[in-house]
Formats: sequence, structure tokens, C-alpha cells
Amino acid sequence: MRYRGLSTGLLVALVSSATPMVCYADFRIDTGYYELIERIGAENMPTGDGVAVAQVEASEGGTNYAPNTSDPEISGHTFIDRSSGSPASSSHATTVARWFYGSTVSMAPLADDINLYEATGWVLDDFLRSNYSSSTAPLSMPAGIKVLNNSWIGSFGNVNNDQIVLRRMDYVVNRDQAIIVVGVNNGDGAAHQPLLAYGFNNISVGVRSGNHASGDISSYEGSGRMLPLICAPGELSSWSTAIVSSAVVMLVDQVRDDPDLHTDGQKSEVVKAVILAAADHQDSGADDGSWSNNPSDSGVDRGTTIRPLDPVQGAGQVDVDRGHLIMGNGRIIGGVSPATTPEAALRGWDRSFCLNGNARTWNFTLGGMVEEVSIVAAWNRQVPVGFGSTWTLGDFDLELVQLDLDDNPVSLVGAGPEVFGSGNVLSSSAVDNVEHLYIRNLAPGRYQLRLSLEGGGVANSTAGIAWYFSDPEIVDVPGDINGDGAVNVDDLLQLLSEYGQCNGSCDSDLDGDGDSDVDDLLQLLQYMS
Repeated sequence: MRYRGLSTGLLVALVSSATPMVCYADFRIDTGYYELIERIGAENMPTGDGVAVAQVEASEGGTNYAPNTSDPEISGHTFIDRSSGSPASSSHATTVARWFYGSTVSMAPLADDINLYEATGWVLDDFLRSNYSSSTAPLSMPAGIKVLNNSWIGSFGNVNNDQIVLRRMDYVVNRDQAIIVVGVNNGDGAAHQPLLAYGFNNISVGVRSGNHASGDISSYEGSGRMLPLICAPGELSSWSTAIVSSAVVMLVDQVRDDPDLHTDGQKSEVVKAVILAAADHQDSGADDGSWSNNPSDSGVDRGTTIRPLDPVQGAGQVDVDRGHLIMGNGRIIGGVSPATTPEAALRGWDRSFCLNGNARTWNFTLGGMVEEVSIVAAWNRQVPVGFGSTWTLGDFDLELVQLDLDDNPVSLVGAGPEVFGSGNVLSSSAVDNVEHLYIRNLAPGRYQLRLSLEGGGVANSTAGIAWYFSDPEIVDVPGDINGDGAVNVDDLLQLLSEYGQCNGSCDSDLDGDGDSDVDDLLQLLQYMS
């Protein structure tokens, strides 16, 4: 049984101008690509070798939705049509293909096979089967397709029909652990188009300049969620979407090629978390260079946000060098108690299962000031077959706390600039299915990262989490006895514990006379004043 009515009124469009004038400047300069080559060597670069992908395209007319397969940039690939069987070429599809898997201009030149879909067919009959009974699941993912690029936008003009498509797409991400990358509408101030950017489980992409639709989802499931999630240096959303798809392919290839990396690195939540955590927040060429997720910057709630992303740039600009660093450090499984909490490296990731009301934790020891910290948690909406409104979504919070001398957690919310210069140490959105910490100038010391499942009406949920700490820089703060970058009561407590006990080499001997005594106490009090 098919829902014939659903096929009426689906309007799809390319997220580019009607006749794109494309300058093939080397976008890789702005994505960390050459920094990655310099760090690991060209011979060790992930290229997407053997990663099967799909390119879903709106038709330019009739069956014109395929790239020009004789174009020298893409002619070496194997193409499999999954829609009409005999598509004609499209200039838009050809440009997307070049940026996605082109031999000299892409970051994933060896991705193969390339599976081609026309967007309306992909939605209605050829894959998602939104045109079928609610008891009919989408078709099985063919040929091991892992990454699906969707450089198109659209809508049925009907909220219910759009939401059926979005639920089916989110179902596929969970069922097949596929990674679906989608574009948002072009034009600063332009209206959002629900398909496919309003999905929960995909990665939505804007452009580096900020010339795209932004702002919160409204009047649909998950209203209040922020779009886009990330940006890239394409002139138009279509090209930026292809750039992010190629970055995703690189991560998948990296995991498959390194036997030391856990296969969970290919899971959709993990790849999404890594891509977002790795994003460049300080790119001066992006918008006006003032990335912010609007944290409170004073008072008792300093360092908190309920808006995890920048309203225009999302998590920032895609950076494949940082993404490779995070993924390459491997999975570090979070603890469920102090005894099981690992001492984590400065970069890494996990795929964490949490019970409602519980947390996963990771400890970090910073031997110097850390200029930049970026941490992202991402998790999926769970949609059952039936594709009605009975889906579920967990509600995670993400927080960085300080550890005292006894390794007890102490909240950083409300702490002053001597502990962290700016940013947020708590991300607590009630609607988004990402949380993001972004911190500048974090003082030396001991810290704990906490991922907690706070609600959402679910008994448990699984999130991908990824973190990036820049290399610590040694700083000398007079009076900082315990080396945490701040002079406070913790230093006083350490001095008192060593008072009269110093044998000539204790940290609390501030005046260097070989003991810890009243002179050191007076000096510390002066530093604290």
C-alpha cells in the first residue's frame, strides 16, 4: 500500500544559483588540509579509498541529476545509478562531485563507489520510501554506502509530510550508521527549508561567509534547535556541503585504515561529535570572526549556556587536521565512578552509553595554560518503524569541573577569569541534540569532563563525545603553589599542610630559604590580596 498523496507537492531545489559561476580555488587551504599533510606526510593522508558514498541531487530538468562522468576530475570513479537508470548530466551535480570526490580538488579523491540518486526519487520511492505505508521501512542501504551528500533543499509545503521524511531519514542513520550531510538555504536572512536540514541525526552545513539561512527551527519537531551545525569555505551551501562530506569520508577512512582505532569511530554520533569539536572557531575569514555560543560572562552563572552553537557559524569552520588529531588519539571510555574514571589525553573521543540520571567522566591534568578547549557531545533521535510521533530523544548536559586536592569535583560555574578566560564550562540546551563547551585560556590544574543524561523521557541513551585541548603553555604565576594557574585557598591549604615540614625542596617555600614558615605565609597572603 502506498500513500499516493505524499508524492504531490514535493518541491526540491539546488542549494546554488541557477547558473553557478564556480571558481575552483583551493578550499583545502582553509580546512586544515595542508597542515595535516605537514604533520603526517602526504603518503599517510586518508583519501577515502574504498569508502562508498552517495550523491543525492535535485534534477535540473527531467533526468538531469548526474555529474558529467567524463569530466577528468571524476572520470576514474565507478558510478551506480539508483534512480532512473539512465540519468543525464547536471552542471550542479558535476560541481558537487568535484568538491566531494574530485581527483585533484577534493579531500577524498579515492572515495568509491559513487551511488547516484535523484532527490525526489530518493525521498519517495527509491530509498526512504516516504510514499509507502507507515509499516514499510526504507530500503536496505545498498553497496555499503557510508556517507550521503545532499546538496539540495525542499519541502512538501506540509509539516506532517515533511516530518515523515525527516523521521525516516533519522531512522536510516540509526539503522545503517550512515552519515548524512545536508545543506541549508543560501542567503543571509533567507528562510530555512525543512528538507533535509530539520533532521536530528544529520550534519547541516552553511558557508564560511555566513551568507546562508540561520536561526532556530520553528513549527516542526525539535523547535528551537539551532542551524546550521558547521560551515565550510564553499561560496555556496552546495559546495560547502560537499566539502564537509569529504571531511567525513576522511575520518571514516582513517578509522578503517588504523587497526588501533576502535570501529565505533565510524558511528554516526562519533563522527558528528569529532567534526564539530574539531571546527575552527577563530577563523578570521568566517563571518566577522566573533564566534560565540552566548555564554553568561559574569555573575554566579558565568560560564553557562543553553545555546550550544554560534547562531550563524554553528560549531565553526571544518578543520580536518584537528579532526584527524582527535580521531587518531583513539577511544577513551568514560568512567562511571571515581575509581573507573580514566586519565584522558588532550584529544580523544568515546561513544558513551548512559543511564538516565547518571554520568560518564574523564579526568585531565593540564601542566600549563590551555589557550583553547573544544568539546562536543552529539546523540541521535530514536525513531521506530511506523514513523509517527512516538520517537524519543535523550537530554544530555556537558560540563567541565575542577578537581580539588582530594580529586573531588568543584563546579567552575561562576569562577573568575583567573580559572578560565572566557567561554562556557556548562552546556545545557533543553532542545538541541548537541552540547558544546568552548573555553579560552583555561588555567593549569586538574579537571573532569562530565557527560550526564538528565532526562528526555528515556531510560538510557548513547552519545558520541569528542574533545580537543590545545597544547598547554607553561605559565609562572607567583604564589601558585599547586600549579593550577591560580592563587587561591587551595594554595593556602597546601602551604599549611607543609608548614614547618619543609626539608628544603617544597613548593610552599616561596621565599626560597629552605623552609615553609610564617614568611612564606605572609608572602602568599600578599599574592592573594
